[in-house]
Amino acid sequence: MKYLLLLIFFPFVSYTQTKDSLKTAEELNFNDDLGLEELMNVKLTVASQKELTIEQTPAIVSVLTKDDIERSASKDLTDVLRLIPGFEFTGDVNSEIGIGVRGLTATEGKVLVMIDGLQMNENLYGTTSWIGRFDINQIEKIEIIRGPGYAAYNGFASLGVINIITKKAKDIQGIEAHTTYSRLGNSLGRKQLSVTAGWQKNNWGIKGSLYTGELYRSEGIFTDLDSSQVVMNKDKNNYVKPFQAYLVGNYKNLEIKYLHENYNTTTPFHLDLPLLKPGMSSFQTRQIDASYKWVVSSKLTLIPRVNFIYNRPYLSNQYNDSNNIDPGYFVFDHDNYRFTSGLTGQYKLREHIQLNAGLGYFHDKAEKHLESYSPINSGDSILGQYHDINDYLEIFFQKPSYTASLGMRHEYHSVFGNVYLPRLAFTKQFDKMNIKVAYSHAFRAPLGENLVANSTLKPEITKVAEIQLGYRLTNNLNVSINVFDNQISNVIVYDVINGEDNYFNFSKLGTRGVESELLYRFNSLTFGCNYSYYIKTSNDVIKYAGDDKNNLLGFSPHKFTGSIKHAITNNLDISSSFILLGKRCAYTYENSNDEPVQSEIKQTLICNATLNYKNIGNKGISAQFGIFDIINSGYVYVQAYNGDKAPFRATGRELSLKLSYVFSTK
Repeated sequence: MKYLLLLIFFPFVSYTQTKDSLKTAEELNFNDDLGLEELMNVKLTVASQKELTIEQTPAIVSVLTKDDIERSASKDLTDVLRLIPGFEFTGDVNSEIGIGVRGLTATEGKVLVMIDGLQMNENLYGTTSWIGRFDINQIEKIEIIRGPGYAAYNGFASLGVINIITKKAKDIQGIEAHTTYSRLGNSLGRKQLSVTAGWQKNNWGIKGSLYTGELYRSEGIFTDLDSSQVVMNKDKNNYVKPFQAYLVGNYKNLEIKYLHENYNTTTPFHLDLPLLKPGMSSFQTRQIDASYKWVVSSKLTLIPRVNFIYNRPYLSNQYNDSNNIDPGYFVFDHDNYRFTSGLTGQYKLREHIQLNAGLGYFHDKAEKHLESYSPINSGDSILGQYHDINDYLEIFFQKPSYTASLGMRHEYHSVFGNVYLPRLAFTKQFDKMNIKVAYSHAFRAPLGENLVANSTLKPEITKVAEIQLGYRLTNNLNVSINVFDNQISNVIVYDVINGEDNYFNFSKLGTRGVESELLYRFNSLTFGCNYSYYIKTSNDVIKYAGDDKNNLLGFSPHKFTGSIKHAITNNLDISSSFILLGKRCAYTYENSNDEPVQSEIKQTLICNATLNYKNIGNKGISAQFGIFDIINSGYVYVQAYNGDKAPFRATGRELSLKLSYVFSTK
């Protein structure tokens, strides 16, 4: 009953626009707090090539500006994303963290994560590393699709899209630096350094950023299923050392990006096995991307693009002289090369009708580096390679009061043949009300490691239906509610069947639910809250099943979040946020037969607060003091599958100080 009351009294956010005052993101100053009307008028492209306001965008979307991130009182991108309806994080192998959406685990390639359009999922399994990986100081805004991406996206977008948009050269016009230091109860929490510089002059622009640091991703004593224990923030046994260098150059409509990343981690266990000393893993990414916006005429725009990604995830080449028998060591050294080329186009057929189309190709090659497994053997071995040809066509009808979209994506995969994926969406704007209806199919082909393990796998097909109703109660208050239905067939899961460890297809998995939002902005006060609920509709994957027949392992059916920011003076403000998670099912111990047993993780309340003092002495210096997980909630990351590992704690209460310096000639 109490959750029903929350749903009634705290609905969620729907974004409404004033049709005669549309602004592009470039026309808005994100260095200032946006009013509600300005925020509603920001134009997005995450769910379409065509720039549309949030209401017109044919998808269930969330937009977080710099001000929203500050209001969230967050130290990490995971804290920010937890405030999004339906988003949650779960435990995975080697102390890694995965993402879940609307009650479904999406760790392996079901959510597309991008930085400025650059894919951040690795291409062997489709996973994304999270804790401490992304620098929130460099973010201009985040565009999020809750549900499948539109027809232009690849198979990683079946349950969601997260596009992190960083500050452009013209937004910086100088240099800014941020340094953070925090403490846990008895150890370092994190120390981080972020530096970004950028200049834009006439047609030329260049931006470079550097991000590095060290942090723990867990604290306290971890008790495994067999009652063995490990102190998680001791001797750097659950440590993260991110390093990311990012360079962007542009001349007129030509843009070139280069991303260089090493994300290094340690863990006290490998899969379900304890290690005699912390095991080290490295996630390496090298990516270069070039695109050119060619305005052929007033009606036609073409954008050719080429991209190359090198991934070397989960790298651990520790070995000893005893043929790796010692369980204190583990090895994995596979990599992937993906070359992508594509051409997208927009053609204005008539005043209110636009065609969006694209043609793309990518080639994947995965390799095993044998010398990492033995000092004697040398040489590389190709694990597999395949290619994919894809195209899509989308027709947009847009008038001031409605938008309609009809699209089809076609893929030819060299292993799986042809697949056709429809997408329909409609939005209607009334004076104060907004309605959205969308239905989409998505296709996720098995990746290199999946196919090496089982060459007979079939691709996943995801079908999602959504309806959203939004209403502007006043000029400062928006509410919305949406319902969704997710259904996945041929679900790709790593499991043990008849004594065989492998990837297998399972026939179906699905959830259904509701999300509601509220956003209030007036003068110096901004408040947002949301409630999300899901129920399992189908599940043939036994290792995903929770003891509660209505829910899946590791996910609470209920989540309620809120954030508030109050400007005390022009330079001083306070922000706070909370996340209330309902009960979750998790494997927590073994019975007398050494079989894992589920129990219930109680409700968890996480509260954060930050005090921000900007432009100290008008010298471009700012300071932020933060207290995260104020009540030391004991929040744990739960594996969303039976992986023979107990939940492990997050960092708990953390005290943080961040100093910033900004010099700009703007």
